[in-house]
Amino acid sequence: MSKVERLKAQLLMVIGFLCLHFLLQNKFPETSKYLLYVSLGLGLVFLIIPPLGEIILKGWFKLAQLLGWINSRILLTGIFYILLFPIAMLFKLTGKDNLQLKSQRDKESVYEKRNHKYVPKDLENTW
Repeated sequence: MSKVERLKAQLLMVIGFLCLHFLLQNKFPETSKYLLYVSLGLGLVFLIIPPLGEIILKGWFKLAQLLGWINSRILLTGIFYILLFPIAMLFKLTGKDNLQLKSQRDKESVYEKRNHKYVPKDLENTW
C-alpha cells in the first residue's frame, strides 16, 4: 500500500468517526462523545506515532476483510434460500424439464449440431 493510500485510509477513519459523532449526537449524546474522543485519539496517533498507526490500520483492514467474508456468506445464503430454492421446488413439483435433462440422458452429448450458413440478414436486428 502506498503512502498516499495509507494517508487516505487514516483520514477516512478519523472523518468517519467524526461523522458518526455528529449523526448520533442527538439520539445518543452520552455515547456519541466517545466517538469524538476516538476520532481525536486516532488522529493524534496517526500524526505522532506512525508505527502504531500502521498497526491500527492493518487491524482495520483485517476487520473489513472479515466483515466482507461474513457478509458474502450471509447474502449468498439468503439469496439461495429466499430466491433460488423456492423456484427449484416449484419446478420439481410441476415436473417441468426446462433444461431438457431427461430427454438428453440417452444421447452422447447435450449439444445440438446446427449446420447453418449465415447470411447478412441474420445479423440485422440481433436484439
